Amino acid sequence: SSDTPVQAVFNNAIVLAWTETSSKKLKLISSPDQGRTWDASTIVDTGKTSNVSPAISVFNGKLYMAYADTSNAIYVMSSTDGKTWSAPANTGGNTKAGPTICSFQGKLYLAWNGQNTNNVKVKSSADGTTWSEFTDTGRNTPYAPSMCAFNNNLFITWTGINTNKVKIISSANGTNWTDFIETGQTSKSNPSIAMTNNLLMIGFKAESSNNLIYITSTDGKKWTNNTKADVTSAHGPSLAFSYANMRWAYVDTSNQIMFGNTGPIEVGANKRVLLYKD
Repeated sequence: SSDTPVQAVFNNAIVLAWTETSSKKLKLISSPDQGRTWDASTIVDTGKTSNVSPAISVFNGKLYMAYADTSNAIYVMSSTDGKTWSAPANTGGNTKAGPTICSFQGKLYLAWNGQNTNNVKVKSSADGTTWSEFTDTGRNTPYAPSMCAFNNNLFITWTGINTNKVKIISSANGTNWTDFIETGQTSKSNPSIAMTNNLLMIGFKAESSNNLIYITSTDGKKWTNNTKADVTSAHGPSLAFSYANMRWAYVDTSNQIMFGNTGPIEVGANKRVLLYKD
């Protein structure tokens, strides 16, 4: 892949999805043993194509995938087994950077940056098929935003346009958003946000190098100084907390998809596994 792979836990397996570099096909692979092993024979071709990374999330017992097709229209489809997919539903959104999705308060939320304005927009669905009108958060980014639920709030992080500052907002209802908070970090790529039992973590690529960096917060307002993760990528990572560990998925500088089976904070070279190279 030449962009960020994404991850979720579904049917007792870790699932990763990505856009294949050469064919632009959206594909998935799963690991039944918490990311220790991956079998290329389990790769699923969804039959859909995109120029950017998809997003996946579990909602109401199904695996949902949001993606921008090659004309930048955002679609969402679902699967009960990760192999056979429903007909894609057009959400009415458009993006050149890729969407993000998250389950929050009984709804599936979708966020993206508008293809013409770069404004971060949000809409929701009670069934994953019919979508509300969008809410414009008033924030701007040239990259894909990232979203997660934590402590009864929905959080969105993004890299600011022109400034490269990594920022965050939150909402208690998915509609009304707080003023943005600057994390004190900068990047020239998409960040990723995920939660542990009591922490938020944002992972991102350093502004002036290919080093992957992370910061943490207990409330989404005050953030730690950055810590180098000892891995490199030309793109931002994908973070997800599963099986009592924070997992990192990313492409290395030769476009190999890598998966970090790591502790909640630590990212170590000895725990990385090569997943796939197209």
